Amino acid sequence: MEKKLKAKRAELWAKALELNDGKEARGKFRNGKRRCCLCVAADVAAEQNKDKTYKRGCNKMPKEKVREWFGWDSVNPCLRDWTSTSRNDIEKLPHKEIAALVRKEFCTPPKGKKSV
Repeated sequence: MEKKLKAKRAELWAKALELNDGKEARGKFRNGKRRCCLCVAADVAAEQNKDKTYKRGCNKMPKEKVREWFGWDSVNPCLRDWTSTSRNDIEKLPHKEIAALVRKEFCTPPKGKKSV
């Protein structure tokens, strides 16, 4: 996947996380109106593709099609040495902080390199 497209989609995820800040689900993909960080990503993919199947059937991890749409290496992408679910459930980071990590991991080019 082209880096610019991957960064654009990651930015959509980060913005949605910021809007969900304070409504985090812990240990579950979705708990009523509360959502984990990966559930937020699945919702973004569903909304952008106008296809609810991106989020249907997700229990603890998003579907493979969500991973493919974002261009992640796995359905539980790493955010600075910790998986997304670890940041959400173990560290219990607010979604605002996870959004910052998403931007660092997927939107910011490594030091000394320019974005493509």
